[in-house]
Amino acid sequence: MKISPLVFTFALLSFSLPGCSSSSETVVGPDGSKATVDKSSGTVKVSDGNTTAELGGSTSITEAELGVEFYPGSSEKAGSTFKVNSGGEKDAATARTTSDDPAKVTDFYKGKLKNPIVTDVAGKTLIVGQADSGATLNITVEKKDGQTEITYGSKLPKS
Repeated sequence: MKISPLVFTFALLSFSLPGCSSSSETVVGPDGSKATVDKSSGTVKVSDGNTTAELGGSTSITEAELGVEFYPGSSEKAGSTFKVNSGGEKDAATARTTSDDPAKVTDFYKGKLKNPIVTDVAGKTLIVGQADSGATLNITVEKKDGQTEITYGSKLPKS
């Protein structure tokens, strides 16, 4: 994805422009790339014709977009979602929380991924594998602020 530096800078700076009369701002770069910031939700959308990205604010994700089911009873962590579609390849990242123990979450995903590789590093568990959907997933599980945080990184096969 090649996004104009002007468009990228605009998207970042738009978060710091409270009080503007519009709830949404859009800028188009000289190369045709475009960034739109919805100031009421904090959502940023960027596109260049071949690639689209959406992040922050009210951006949410479905299990189908992620490529694996959410941990049962978990809640989406606000502002944590990022989605990119580039030439049919889809990448996504999000975070969720649960009150369940990290070991229980790890066991759940070990059963959902084909040939999972599980590594414990610095109090975090990293699970890497492929879901039945074909998505390649990196899932990090850790205890944080009294909750178990589950962070997902996903790459879906080209559609």
